[in-house]
Amino acid sequence: MIQREHYLAQIRPHYDSNLVKVITGIRYAGKSVLLEQIRDELTAAGRHVVSLDFDDPAVRSAIPDAMNLLDFFCTKGHPKRKHGKRCLILDGVQNFPQWIAVCRLLLLSDVSLFLADSGAPFLSPELARTLSGHCVVFHVRPFAYNELAACAFTRRRRISVEDYLLYGGFPGRLECPDTPARLRYLSDLDAAILSDVTTRFQIRKTEAFRALADQILRSGAQDCSASALRRQLQSQGIDASLNTIRQHLDYLEKAHVIRRIPRFSARANRRPGQHATLCAEDAAFYTIRQPRGQYDLPFLLENAVYQQLVYLGFTLSRYAFHNRGTAFLAAKDGQAYLMQAAVSLAEKGEREKAFRRLNSLDTSRRKYIISNDEDDYSTSAVGHIRLKDFLTMEEWRG
Repeated sequence: MIQREHYLAQIRPHYDSNLVKVITGIRYAGKSVLLEQIRDELTAAGRHVVSLDFDDPAVRSAIPDAMNLLDFFCTKGHPKRKHGKRCLILDGVQNFPQWIAVCRLLLLSDVSLFLADSGAPFLSPELARTLSGHCVVFHVRPFAYNELAACAFTRRRRISVEDYLLYGGFPGRLECPDTPARLRYLSDLDAAILSDVTTRFQIRKTEAFRALADQILRSGAQDCSASALRRQLQSQGIDASLNTIRQHLDYLEKAHVIRRIPRFSARANRRPGQHATLCAEDAAFYTIRQPRGQYDLPFLLENAVYQQLVYLGFTLSRYAFHNRGTAFLAAKDGQAYLMQAAVSLAEKGEREKAFRRLNSLDTSRRKYIISNDEDDYSTSAVGHIRLKDFLTMEEWRG
């Protein structure tokens, strides 16, 4: 497994911080591996580190409550080797019933605390009250293309851009020897994640929830309202109230299965609060739901651009222009850019049309088109980035 340096570089400055380090993200994205890498770095520096995985029943049995945990932490380790703050790493913390009490107690101590789970409990009102102003959250996602390619290289394998577009970045897919095995793994992973959401949030209308998740993830990124989703479900013979649909969307977002990208109104020059695009956390959710391998290539390219923009740390809005398509309004470090994906710009007439359309939108922002071409078609008004170059960026080089 490769070092997830992209995340470690963000977390290292907080190793000695009194803030609780919360590692969150969708299941199977590699949070536990990241915690192991943090533990190894701290241990190598001679720190007093205790790391516990509460997904392990033996750990839960040995440490049943908060006082046992604190006693275990205070007595375990080798004080003679201690340098800096003592560190406590808790994985699968949702399985420890008194973890919020532990947070309260440790906030009063000189301890560096790391927590990890699949997301939802950290958004609870009780935790918000407990850790308000006392935590820093790091969202871990499935592999970006450069991470996936690097991990595959250590196994003497090669991952093409096309492979990543289709099957996404869940690390476990690299264990699969061929396409049928990969699709089986991703389908099983999808089922496990949705089952976990229904259990965690005690969803009773499971049929409506599964149908809603399938509708969103099958369609790819789409602008839709609860009313539109309700009509789509009713056409399948499934009735769910608007309130139920909104609740289920909230659960999917809290579990990091989807993300809402607000729409940007060019006319109003702002983000309208009630409109958003629903984007899946990984391309695999889309691919496994397509019958007979009938994939929408423009969507796959746009999804890859979206995934990389998030990886690079941009804040995104969906910029829609009347009858002319959509682009991402991507903001970072005080700069905003318009980014649009295209399959190809090789045909001169289509290229000039695409550049002219994008350039007419907003003269105050820099604009880029990202396409699956080898040649560079940049102009003075609109930059062109090759898709592979874009997906291998570790830092934005606009």
